[in-house]
Amino acid sequence: MPYVEQDIKDLIAEYDKGTRSLRSLAQEFGIPESTIRSRLSGTQPRRDASEWRQALSRIQEDRLTQWVLIQAALGVPPTHGQIRLFGNRILETQGHPDIRLGRHWMERFLKRNPVLRTQRTRRIDSARVNGATGPVIRAWFPLLQIPAVKKILAANRYNMDEYGLMEGQGVNGLVVGHFATRTVQRKDPGSRA
Repeated sequence: MPYVEQDIKDLIAEYDKGTRSLRSLAQEFGIPESTIRSRLSGTQPRRDASEWRQALSRIQEDRLTQWVLIQAALGVPPTHGQIRLFGNRILETQGHPDIRLGRHWMERFLKRNPVLRTQRTRRIDSARVNGATGPVIRAWFPLLQIPAVKKILAANRYNMDEYGLMEGQGVNGLVVGHFATRTVQRKDPGSRA
């Protein structure tokens, strides 16, 4: 669970009483011990110290990260170029049309946001995604009760998935998604042969 500024203040107030160790309080509050130590010593973490040099603030990057995760969950994960374009548009709306994101910004953005990573896509036809609704799936299950289907042993049942060949596709397939998944499904409205 993420912590807020008030949690840090509460932890420091509890630590100042002198009844418990910093380590046990950090574990209880769910705040990294290094964050508390830097706050107590008057220094700031490296990420906070260099934030003024970044084109986008930490809050803007956090919102951008959430947008990327939502897009990946919806089946339209963004590419590096799309994320860079979106970041540049954020700068334009903030009144900085002359500032552009640097050449290596995407690498550093992924490093600052470890919940994201570059992944390969697994294309899935949009008709298949949009056709997988509750009523359609529920209507399929009574078919399993047909006596002829019941006679087929479970060991002899297969789930066939025809990928086919792609026509006119030129995308390299690299997108950004959640770090815990290996591949991301991407809706593909194109034709297949």
